[in-house]
Amino acid sequence: MGINSKGDKKIRPAIKGAYGECLVTADCLSKGIMVYTPYVHDCPHDLVIRINNNFYRVQVKYRKITNGTVEVAMRRKSAEGYKKYNDDFDILALITDIGIAYLSGDTLNTNHITLRTRPTKNGQTRKVKLFKNYTSIYKSINQIRDEEKTQPT
Repeated sequence: MGINSKGDKKIRPAIKGAYGECLVTADCLSKGIMVYTPYVHDCPHDLVIRINNNFYRVQVKYRKITNGTVEVAMRRKSAEGYKKYNDDFDILALITDIGIAYLSGDTLNTNHITLRTRPTKNGQTRKVKLFKNYTSIYKSINQIRDEEKTQPT
């Protein structure tokens, strides 16, 4: 699944982004989920998906696995410097060489996300987020729906 897995040449970030968007699109379409892309690429999300006439904004990030972890900062570059993602998207699709993790809801309410691709050496499980627990886009959608039900109207 990985891009540049043989280490041939350094791949530009724009190519990695396009590759990641294609992987998420293919994954969604294979599950019967409709995918839409914006014409203009200055919006804070990369794709929009539709499930049962509900629309969800998806931000795609391609990351390398380092020492058994995948990390992503919850901020983006802007003309004013770095800007924290606020309500810019509903789902973060995190692409790695081993697959796609879909994160949503409270999982995104942080400055930094770390997913482990293998268990910790000391066996710690508390507050450890394993990559394999986030590979279902449907689980991510259900988390959003559950959180919407608990919010006051």
